[in-house]
Formats: sequence, C-alpha cells, structure tokens
Amino acid sequence: MKSRRMARFIMVPGIKLYLTEVTLPAGCRLEIGHALEAGVSIESVTLNGEATDYEVRSTHRGSEVVAQVSVPGSYRLVIRSR
Repeated sequence: MKSRRMARFIMVPGIKLYLTEVTLPAGCRLEIGHALEAGVSIESVTLNGEATDYEVRSTHRGSEVVAQVSVPGSYRLVIRSR
C-alpha cells in the first residue's frame, strides 16, 4: 500500500507556510515532513490544525521538520516560519 503525498510552499508577506498533505492507509506508519532552506526560524508546527510533536533533522538540503503518524487517515502538516 502506498500513501499519497503532496507538498507545497506558500509565502504571505513576512510569513512562510510549508504544507504537506498525505493520506495514510491502514497498517502503515509514516513520517510527514518538509525540508526547509538554511536559516529558517520555525514558529509553529501543526498537524490537522493542532500543535504536534516534531523533530528537526539536519540534512544536506537544510533542516527537515518531521512528525510521525500511525493511524489511517488524511493529514495536513503545516510549518510556519519567518
């Protein structure tokens, strides 16, 4: 089974939103995340509109923000930064 994923970046004056949307099938676990360019300061991370635990990992692409889910369903991860 495969999950469906869509990621995008939205910029409003002074605010950057990184959106990742996925649908997780039954029997799977998933790390939802988005790579941010160097120097980005994270203001908040929400999953389906609620604050969520997340991990920041250093990668060759910059910082990667990751949250984990294991319950089937549709998810929307929003990372807000300046």
